[in-house]
Amino acid sequence: MKSSRPSKSKDITYVLLKESLEKEDCPTCYLLARTRERWLDSLLYEHVNDSVLRDKIREIGFCTRHIWAMLKYSEEHPIVDGLGISIIVQDVLGDKLSIMLKTEIANADWGKKCILCELLDESEKSYSESFAIWFGGDEFQELYRTSPSIFCMNHLRSLLRELQDKDRKLIMQIHLTKLEKLNRDLKSFIRKFDWTVKEKPTYEEADAKQMAIRALKGSEY
Repeated sequence: MKSSRPSKSKDITYVLLKESLEKEDCPTCYLLARTRERWLDSLLYEHVNDSVLRDKIREIGFCTRHIWAMLKYSEEHPIVDGLGISIIVQDVLGDKLSIMLKTEIANADWGKKCILCELLDESEKSYSESFAIWFGGDEFQELYRTSPSIFCMNHLRSLLRELQDKDRKLIMQIHLTKLEKLNRDLKSFIRKFDWTVKEKPTYEEADAKQMAIRALKGSEY
């Protein structure tokens, strides 16, 4: 799909996209991590006893990554505490135990289709399309040029697929400039570990390894 800048007023999506470009992260990864956090908070704080959602969790489940993310989230946010996740996993465990007592079969299918993965896949597509719309204008192009953010390879590819030719070339030029600077910072950081070099690494040079990992593989969400 080839997108152009919309004429409609700036909405919450615009605000979120702009915010993501101010972070030392892949903008799309940042937004997806935010989406995950907000969904987990809503589940554990407000919707633990939602019968429809509980049925879906019991049937489909969570992948390994996201069930551990849910536990970590509950441990790091005291207002949520451990009750919500305990209710959820007890419900699933009790259901599986009941089935196993009857069949004596260990079915490992639960979580192969993760409901949170499904949500994030839909959000990922939506964010890529929205970025392409706003990168059709000068404002977001300049924001990306001057920001500390850098798209990971996967989300850069998704963005480029959505852009018009002229915008695709410009974004690629900006991105390559960012990668070249990142590569220089990494080299300089490594060089300054030589005993003959008295100069200390700058903040950007010390942070370059993390940014390089984000540029290559993105952030976890």
